[in-house]
Amino acid sequence: MVRAIGGHPTFIPASDTYTGLERGTVDGAIAGWEWGKRYAFYEVVPQVIETDVFLQYGFNNVSLSALRKMSEADRKIFLEVGRRVSIEFGEAMKKERDDYKDFMRGKGVKILPFPAEEKAKWADFPEVKGLIKGWIDQQNAAGRPGTEVMRTFLDNFGISKWMPPGY
Repeated sequence: MVRAIGGHPTFIPASDTYTGLERGTVDGAIAGWEWGKRYAFYEVVPQVIETDVFLQYGFNNVSLSALRKMSEADRKIFLEVGRRVSIEFGEAMKKERDDYKDFMRGKGVKILPFPAEEKAKWADFPEVKGLIKGWIDQQNAAGRPGTEVMRTFLDNFGISKWMPPGY
């Protein structure tokens, strides 16, 4: 996505990110909140922008072959419990994120929102739209429910409008 909007992403080890930010050898870094605490980014960045673009979702996985081997009763229980655990895990991740953000604020880091007009502009780039379409097409071609998964994902994050037309 960064390349799609004109950036030049370079992957560096997490442990080098602090030094890169401190020395200015990197212009910025995309990192999870936990990195801000673990790698003390708060010492070298006075503010961060909460993009909500690089989304994270908690879920559990099981192969279709394993699921098919279960009896109908076991499969029903497994799916019910799995759904509950997935929701609880997602809630725990949200709380953890909020705790990390509070920690960063406590260290004096100002958290800025990613402007809605910027998010809309990013979503409208043909290259970004292509990322979503490409993923859906790849999943559907493999016999997986790519369209349904992407629609659910985008709906859950409040960005349903990112769903490409015709999918």
